[in-house]
Amino acid sequence: MKRWLRGSFTIEATVIVPIVLFVVGILFYLLFYYHDKNAILSAAHDTVVYGSYMEEVEESDLQNYMREQVNGRLLLFPSAQSSVEIRKEEIAMTVTASRGPMSLKIKTATARTYPERYIRSIQKMKK
Repeated sequence: MKRWLRGSFTIEATVIVPIVLFVVGILFYLLFYYHDKNAILSAAHDTVVYGSYMEEVEESDLQNYMREQVNGRLLLFPSAQSSVEIRKEEIAMTVTASRGPMSLKIKTATARTYPERYIRSIQKMKK
């Protein structure tokens, strides 16, 4: 006994399946985008905090540290470019990355703390 299916099931499936696959693909791209954005933001913040504790710091040292932090972690933007601006009281970092129509630009900064000067000033006060 053969059971016949209506042809409308096939037509509905040919319309619904591509739409579902397209939505799933877009969701994956969004997940990769936000993953990379958070990974770059975390690494950039970690880099400026690392540099804020150093008495003598150079841009190349911080850019190498940033590269080590993101090496192998990025899925959508593997070639992120960073620039560092070192001032007397602040270290700022800008990271840019792009792939196709998507791009991202992250800026982070932190105050320099000079922990050695702080510790020495406390030691002078105690004496």
